[in-house]
Amino acid sequence: MSYQDFLAAQQRRISPEERKVQLLQGQKPKRQLPANLQPRNRDAVASISQMQNIANSPDARRLAESRTFTDGAPMVIGPSDDWDATLAGGKEDVAIADNIEVPFRYAFISASSSMVAPSHDADGTINKNYQSTPFVPITNGRIAGLQQSYRNVAQGKQGALKYKEDILKIGEQLGLKRPTYVDPILVRVVRPKDVPAEIGDISNRSQALELSPAEIAKQDANRIADVVDTFEFDSKGNPSDETISKFVSRMPKNEVNQLIQKTGRGIEPTQLAEQRIKRAVFAAAYNDNTLIEMLSNAPPSAKEDALNVQNAMMRAASAMVKLRGTGEYDIRKFVVEAAKDAINAKRANIKISEYAKIPVIEERPPIQQVLLEFFGNNIRRGNYMATELIDTANTLLEEHENTAPDMFGESTQRPPLHVVQQIGQKEEEGKLFNRVNVQEETGAGSAPRRRRRSVLGFYSALAEGIAEVNINLAQAAGWKDAIKGLINKGKVKANEVEWSGVNDWLDLKQGKEHRMGRQGCSRSL
Repeated sequence: MSYQDFLAAQQRRISPEERKVQLLQGQKPKRQLPANLQPRNRDAVASISQMQNIANSPDARRLAESRTFTDGAPMVIGPSDDWDATLAGGKEDVAIADNIEVPFRYAFISASSSMVAPSHDADGTINKNYQSTPFVPITNGRIAGLQQSYRNVAQGKQGALKYKEDILKIGEQLGLKRPTYVDPILVRVVRPKDVPAEIGDISNRSQALELSPAEIAKQDANRIADVVDTFEFDSKGNPSDETISKFVSRMPKNEVNQLIQKTGRGIEPTQLAEQRIKRAVFAAAYNDNTLIEMLSNAPPSAKEDALNVQNAMMRAASAMVKLRGTGEYDIRKFVVEAAKDAINAKRANIKISEYAKIPVIEERPPIQQVLLEFFGNNIRRGNYMATELIDTANTLLEEHENTAPDMFGESTQRPPLHVVQQIGQKEEEGKLFNRVNVQEETGAGSAPRRRRRSVLGFYSALAEGIAEVNINLAQAAGWKDAIKGLINKGKVKANEVEWSGVNDWLDLKQGKEHRMGRQGCSRSL
């Protein structure tokens, strides 16, 4: 089989399962590739300029033999581990970066988009066929530039023709046969099994262009995705020692020296480390790369308020990230947009409460509006904002998981808006008993006591007693013990417990924890 025949066959090799996906989705299925292959964002002006320069004047000498990632022929991942690279005829070599050796073989492939598809085209647009072709780029920019260069030939631009003439001669020196197709590209092919774990870091650090802070944050966010829910920050937004340790342990080895330093007090994080941790946390927890920059660059008049919002969101990140995958209960995008609105209001020297009332072209979603008003009312109370954001995130997660009906067969699950509307509100709410009528009773020598009544004016010692129990989640047996304790202390009468049916209901809920305390005690009765 010739090399060209092999490549043609490779394009046709699609399993029945993949074919089914292709028919359903109208596109080629993605290949199973290393999760660490993270192409950089190439819609920035500098990135587009770099790819266009290659497209307009591809220099075969700079896109040929090399043992580095920084320059030379583009590097691609081959079709499979058992791919017979000898069909290509090119010599083998090793690329070295950060003391990591990556074996490869030189080969010619067609510039056709059905053969190789970079993550972005040369104009910066995302390529939907990325990872769907036999060869997957590691160095995407050079592939995109060369593909565009061949397309430019139809427009009378001759850059690709000169590249083709020169690269064919270079290929012969590398032991390659002249290909029959009209758009050859010299590449360095790496077998999938030889792709190192650090490939995303190596290839992106090797680019001629520096990564932007947002791109670094996105990379770092991918590295900490599995532990960000354990990160902790103090009231000033400083990461804990354990958080720093977890972050640094997931960074590339050659970057560690930039992140920690030895001082008289021992090993401490550098300022760069703390900046990267905060940006990464925002990118991972809130799926946003711009808010942290917006908060950091707030004008002096809004600096203190911006810092309060930033620290509050930082401390709430570990709770917020758990909302990922909860559908409508995932309010993180609304938190981000509300925070941006709050800072924009401060930039314009307008009170946030007034800013929230200004009509906008597209009406704010109700949840975002509630959060904006919350930030406005508490902008100087960083610790309080953090606590309320954490409590709200935890309650939303509980509500998402709260699918069991109550003793009457009714759903006890509150919509996300109802949960968010309680942010900043310390009043307890319930389904059967609500604080809509409060009566003060004064006994001899005692302070006034506030008693809650239902909407019909009835008072329940049981509901009030359970609401005041210092328990959030407990199994049925735990709640039974708590109720028995209320009876023993004389706070609740046994007959009220009996007619309420709460013990019978708890008997049906064995083996699972339930919430009957703050913000929802009566919903479980």
